[in-house]
Amino acid sequence: MKKINKPNLFDLILNLVLFIFVVVGLIDQIVFGVPFSSNGNQINLMRYFTTLSNLFLGLTAFYMLVFNIIKLFKKDAVLPKVLCVIRLTAVVSTTITFLTVFCFLAPTYQTGAKDGFYFLVGSTFGMFSFHCFSPILGIVGVIFFEHESNLKKIDSLFAMLPTGLYGIVYCINVLGTKVWEDFYHFNIVINGFPIWWVILILMLVVSLGLGFGYIFLNAKIRDKFLKTKD
Repeated sequence: MKKINKPNLFDLILNLVLFIFVVVGLIDQIVFGVPFSSNGNQINLMRYFTTLSNLFLGLTAFYMLVFNIIKLFKKDAVLPKVLCVIRLTAVVSTTITFLTVFCFLAPTYQTGAKDGFYFLVGSTFGMFSFHCFSPILGIVGVIFFEHESNLKKIDSLFAMLPTGLYGIVYCINVLGTKVWEDFYHFNIVINGFPIWWVILILMLVVSLGLGFGYIFLNAKIRDKFLKTKD
């Protein structure tokens, strides 16, 4: 009887659930109304890093799911490194969303942290999926199950790309052309001194640290798995 690669099977289930949650979460926000959309215009969803990062993660979940299925029948199948890097980048992006909500947006919500966590995490299925469940699934997958990645520490630099690119677009549209309102409340001024650039640099550093950390933890789990396998 052919032995099943358990990490691959678990990763297959994880990516299937992740893909479903991203798709259903997006449908929920579009069809049933989006609490954070402006003037009820759902096209504004695409302005949010939350939406873009989760769609990015959902895309990686789809091709990872295809790879997981192939690997069930072809044990020596190898995922191209570029797709591994893209997967890492997507997971870091949604982790930034998760951390921003749980460490900044919800605790500083205008009517209190309790209302903030309810509104941003528990008010709709889409909010729960995009701000909490999907990012956590991505983290679990990239650390514990995706052992074929073999990423190097230098690859963590790519993890900064989504945050950096979106940060530039956000600053242009909020601070420059002012066609967007400051919906992430990052245009903070302390004693007349704007610190938006400090926040941007901090988020880039956090993105780099997350990428490095995920690669490190993945390698540790992979080495332990290979030793157990031997």
